[in-house]
Amino acid sequence: MNYSYTTTVDHVNEDHWSNLLRMFDDANLYQTPAYGRHFRGGDNLSYIIIKKNEKVVSMCMVRILKIPFIKGGVAYAFFGPLFRGKRHKINPQLLNFMLKMMYEEYVMKRKLLLRIVPNFYSETLNNDEQIFKSSGFHPVKLQQKKQTVLLDLKFSLDELSSHLSRNWRRHLIRSQNYDLKISEGTGLEKFDIFMKIYNEMILRKKLKHPLDSSTFRCIQKELPNWQKMRIMIGSDNSGPVAGIIVSALGNTGIYIMGATNTRGLKTDCSYLLQWKMIEWLKSQGYRWYDLGGIDKKNNPGVYQFKSGLRGIEITYAKQFEAWRYNLRLTMIRFGDLLRRKFSLL
Repeated sequence: MNYSYTTTVDHVNEDHWSNLLRMFDDANLYQTPAYGRHFRGGDNLSYIIIKKNEKVVSMCMVRILKIPFIKGGVAYAFFGPLFRGKRHKINPQLLNFMLKMMYEEYVMKRKLLLRIVPNFYSETLNNDEQIFKSSGFHPVKLQQKKQTVLLDLKFSLDELSSHLSRNWRRHLIRSQNYDLKISEGTGLEKFDIFMKIYNEMILRKKLKHPLDSSTFRCIQKELPNWQKMRIMIGSDNSGPVAGIIVSALGNTGIYIMGATNTRGLKTDCSYLLQWKMIEWLKSQGYRWYDLGGIDKKNNPGVYQFKSGLRGIEITYAKQFEAWRYNLRLTMIRFGDLLRRKFSLL
């Protein structure tokens, strides 16, 4: 164990935590207190920080989910821990130390089931599974391999345009020929316009399990200005027809949700919005654009749309968990497996 590292738990307020996020390339929406408060366990957030020579080098926000009638629960870290400092190389030893400290705090001291959904891709870190296993973690059972399209924004706009699939470029040119107006911002009025388009899309597609856009509106309201999601709305002469929402923190923009109504389909507005968002991310200095997940088998239409940008098809890292082998934790783990089968955490 590297004793040059020091660990603190729950000795930071939300404002300080939010400012610390500026220090990490892997900072993301899901590690903000505003996000944490609006999902299960949001009434019990825990913050663990690792320092080296008094400088914060790794941190993780953890949601604590208490299970009724059992003295225990689940500690859930989504898209954490953060361990990639600005322009620093990936440090597997630092990740290993953080995982051991999280195991000690949440599994040993608090006797919780600890689950981690890492914020990196399986192609990013060699031997990531071994790092987790050496710290007492195991891959979560029954998990499906999740993939996304990652667009490298180091290329110029001309180069990115030349990489587009022929079909994607055709739709983009078509959208540019319409008299579409693009507005953008972070205000709640933009979010409300987006939600109206989104609800129209839900009715058109008859989606059974839409994203909880109202929850994201609450998150947007509470986020500090520099962390707020970017909203773009496309309109024709009759009004708004499509919208897109992206969260951009660290060195990556993450596609959160998009919506198109019937008029938007006719004008290919979603193509223009994606391109405008790429232009904005590049103008702000972001290196990557994560298009938010693909499922070639079950959602081929969305796959065709996102893959047409000709980014890298990449796999999210596995989820891992750790627990102590006793009857109570076995009951918690079994109950949580059942709950995850029928709902989202």
